[in-house]
Amino acid sequence: MPQPDSEGPACSPAPLTWRAHVGVALLYLAVYCAVRLPALGAFTTHLFSDGVDGPQNLWNQWWMRRSILQLHSPWVTDQLFFPHGIDLAGATLAPFNGLLSLPLCAVMNPVAAFNTIAAFSFVATGWATFLLARELTGRFWPSALAGAVFTFCPYHFAHAQGHMNLVALQGLPLFLWALLRLLRRPSHRRALLAAAALFVVVLCDYYSTLYAVLLGAMMLGAAAAARRRSGLRHRPLRDTVAPLLTLALSATLLCGPILARLVMAMRLDPLVGGHDPQIWRNDLLAAVIPGQGWWLYPWTESYWARHPAAGSWSETSSHVGIAVLVANALALRLAWQRGTARVPVFLAGVAVLFYACSLGHEILLLGASTSDVPMPYDLLETIIPALRLSGMPIRLTVVTALATALLVAFAASWGPRWRRLWPLWVALYAVEVWPRPQLLYRPRITPVIEALADLPAGAVTGFASAEPVALYYQTLIDKPITGGYVARWPTSRREIAREIDALRRRGDYEALLDRTEATYLLRDRASMPAASERLQVVAADADFVLYAQPSAALPTADIDRGALDAPFAELAPIAPGEAEPVDGITIALRSTADRGCRYCCAFSGDTGPPVQLFFSRQLELVPDDLFVLSMDPANPVFHGSWGTLDAQGQAAVRVDREPLGDLAHLWCSLIVFEPGTTAEVRRIYRPLRLRLP
Repeated sequence: MPQPDSEGPACSPAPLTWRAHVGVALLYLAVYCAVRLPALGAFTTHLFSDGVDGPQNLWNQWWMRRSILQLHSPWVTDQLFFPHGIDLAGATLAPFNGLLSLPLCAVMNPVAAFNTIAAFSFVATGWATFLLARELTGRFWPSALAGAVFTFCPYHFAHAQGHMNLVALQGLPLFLWALLRLLRRPSHRRALLAAAALFVVVLCDYYSTLYAVLLGAMMLGAAAAARRRSGLRHRPLRDTVAPLLTLALSATLLCGPILARLVMAMRLDPLVGGHDPQIWRNDLLAAVIPGQGWWLYPWTESYWARHPAAGSWSETSSHVGIAVLVANALALRLAWQRGTARVPVFLAGVAVLFYACSLGHEILLLGASTSDVPMPYDLLETIIPALRLSGMPIRLTVVTALATALLVAFAASWGPRWRRLWPLWVALYAVEVWPRPQLLYRPRITPVIEALADLPAGAVTGFASAEPVALYYQTLIDKPITGGYVARWPTSRREIAREIDALRRRGDYEALLDRTEATYLLRDRASMPAASERLQVVAADADFVLYAQPSAALPTADIDRGALDAPFAELAPIAPGEAEPVDGITIALRSTADRGCRYCCAFSGDTGPPVQLFFSRQLELVPDDLFVLSMDPANPVFHGSWGTLDAQGQAAVRVDREPLGDLAHLWCSLIVFEPGTTAEVRRIYRPLRLRLP
């Protein structure tokens, strides 16, 4: 392994073997799995994401696969905002992730592919940063440490709660590595490699593209200044200019069409949906105070509660960490002593400049702002007007995280006296950055959604225009929907969405179907008024009722109508009569879709956040004494709470009234098992409230 000279290696270090590359990647994968260990059991069933941006990014991957297989442009879709469609140039489409999902979905389900791509992004980001750090220092293990510091930084973990475009950070250090190699030894081949790396950045995220261009310009400026200072004459200027022209031309050919489409879309139909930079900006002390994505976040909660974006821990988690700053100070001190401060000072300047830009238009400290200090973000926004559409200065801290990670590599390379202290340093860094548990998301897939997937082609209306779960459902039903959730909307589509939402809220469903040219209407029982009897009921369950235009030609054999006539929505007390005992209540269960299956009827005094009942299954009941009682097949209060649905999919549960005291109502949820077993859950129905006599 070559030793660094006064400024790091004078040229690119010797190539590594493929075993070294694989070893570094496996190291990062092992760390990722250790951090995500509690969530790995749900790897194939739940998105490693929240319920807002997660469904959107799952849809992005689904749409990329669909458009490629159908030879359709991915930048325009008619699957959202039907029948008008929408231009996706301003959306966080992250085509790179969609391309990765194509081979993955050949061997696994889309949810597992989504989670695999998230894990890949962490590993690839660490590996690319390792390459960049090794290009700067020439050292293996210090560079591996730098890769770990960056890829496992709080910013990366926080955005892994849903922002898959921001998780795909690997392109940024990869481009900087390729550009550095080009500047050290210009050649047309290296110029093409740098252009290809920049293309990867564009395919991942527009934010990273902006940062890559800014950093690339700074590196070119620094290289030109160093050349003038040193008076180098050993390499003719034309030998440097020609490869740079190759870089500019090839990058324009690769990236230009995508970026030009974005600019054109913004001019023809201005995009809306940007954020407020007064909210999404960094606090002055954010670099040293762990944010709300930290595992010990209650310790700093009182500080972050004053931030304008309090509660959004995916954004308020941009701390660098005291351990990293100490290592950075050591790197600068050692560089000054060695007289080799040019590269470390450049990195420190980048870190400080981008952190200053992340503060936005005003300095924020302890929840209070000061507006009498000129801020670099003002200048940046003036130079790049499109930045106003973002409104996210806080995200500029990712460059600070990268620069400080590279300085850690210099500290580890130049500080052999502190070699025994580095394991302690790693432990302290881990404590500072260890994240909160990974969010998991899996919407309830009801019988109506399953039925809708089997119905003939036709658009579906009824979803709110910005309802994320609609995108998840669309990946299952494979039918156009009249709404949609995208990061940046064309203004014209926002106006259409408002009109459609108004019809939906009023319950004017026939006008909604005519306006949207949809075949199906999906009515959410919990949030939408009842529909006219003139509409044709296709299917129903506890969550949804599916209607169709009266003239719609629907099959009679493809769907078991009896199995979809509101299974479990009919759960209700039997009307009082001679058969009704005075000291209790009998509840009729009906789920004709589950004829002959074993069931459990769970009771509780209230509903609450989902609790884990079976592996990868959650039940929205409070686990109180009633719940525990009902889960016992031999309990003396809920007679028949465990049993088998008859040939008509029916059963009855008798509830003794006296042990319930003054309780006025019960919450009940039906759990159905796969035929012939009680070890595997088939479905869990949404809890229903029952009044007690």
